[in-house]
Amino acid sequence: MLTGELDHHASEQLREKLDEMISRRHYRRVVFDMGGVSFMDSSGIGILLGRYKKLSQNGCAMEIKGARDGIDKIIKMAGLYQITRKR
Repeated sequence: MLTGELDHHASEQLREKLDEMISRRHYRRVVFDMGGVSFMDSSGIGILLGRYKKLSQNGCAMEIKGARDGIDKIIKMAGLYQITRKR
């Protein structure tokens, strides 16, 4: 579960951790549980979109679940639910 603020302050460290996890093994499906995210800006969208690209290049499906109303609205507006599954 992702927690806290997913903004430009946290995005670089999170990107590095996620990319390291993705590179270590092949996944068939990755679920991002957004239930603990209290704030997200365009950097957070960039993190999700970038991981979607990396995962889909390896044949992995990406899902997003549990986003709070405000975060869910940002994800919808960015069009991420059009390319990922919402759980």
